[in-house]
Amino acid sequence: MKILFHHGMVESLGIREPEYQNYLIQSPDGSILGVKTKINPLVLYYNREIFRQHGIDFPTDDWDWTQFEQVITLLKDKGENVYILTSPHLLEWLTINRYGGQVVDVSGMVFNGYLDSEEAVQAAEWLAWVNTQYKDYRLRLVGGNNVYWPMPYDLIEDNIALAVDYPYYLQYSTINSYVSIMERNERIGIATLPGAYDVINPALISGLAIHSGSKNKEAAMALLRYLIEDSDDFYRDTVVQTHYGAVREHPNEGSEEWSVVLKEARRSYPLSLIMNEGHQWQIHSTGLMHKLYRAVENSLPAKEVLQRYAEEFDQQFVELRNDLENYHTCLKQSIGICQQ
Repeated sequence: MKILFHHGMVESLGIREPEYQNYLIQSPDGSILGVKTKINPLVLYYNREIFRQHGIDFPTDDWDWTQFEQVITLLKDKGENVYILTSPHLLEWLTINRYGGQVVDVSGMVFNGYLDSEEAVQAAEWLAWVNTQYKDYRLRLVGGNNVYWPMPYDLIEDNIALAVDYPYYLQYSTINSYVSIMERNERIGIATLPGAYDVINPALISGLAIHSGSKNKEAAMALLRYLIEDSDDFYRDTVVQTHYGAVREHPNEGSEEWSVVLKEARRSYPLSLIMNEGHQWQIHSTGLMHKLYRAVENSLPAKEVLQRYAEEFDQQFVELRNDLENYHTCLKQSIGICQQ
């Protein structure tokens, strides 16, 4: 949306009421670009049976980073798998919450000095410490291909003790809602992210905007205002729509899983760093995080890899800002860092 607004293709909505600001997607200069309509936040998964076996208390809303890391250490010492991928989503989550940094400047388009900052490097090294590995999981025949697909398969089969991932995947898979699976599986629990009450959740967020060339701007604006006017139910309605879009069924709003997803949706913000990756592991490994994953896996300096990424991304954003056709090509090929 920011790139489209930069090229004059998205109308500024002009919604100024402070009570609505959390429901909107904004440009760096404060222009209102759209209304959030789907929010897919990170959540924590854990295997209740494995936790009981090792005498570990279940995660709670006030889990801090020390407790989280102690549990990871204990599980790894016991030979259990902890599934936290080296991915853009997890790198941003850690950089912000664990180390107090950011991967991009306030405009969302400058990465030098941010993606390669000391905080981001520490986040990459933290992921290396967790050491999520292909070899810990098995190849599965999915869609005619042999792929690594630990979530949700290995989690259900008791081969993952603890994981951080999204509750929904809206593409690439017939298994689109992990939350629905967890609701039917008493061995698997779902919890809010560690860090207690100050967590920022880099979510996959989409929204509705008004094209600057629209012939029905007044009607479109009336619809967008209708979506946000009942603010008490905004996040509930948004999560219902995300859930329904994934599985074509309404969520169980009385479940523990629903409560967790709703809490995380309320503290979500749009993911800054979007690359060519889906939920399948082979897509993670062949996207633009491939070099970082291999660097982490082989104990190479993450700083050098992140510096190269920052330079590459900055150059691509210069091209996207200067030539809208580059943006269209990026979208069509699904290769890049096209932003929310």
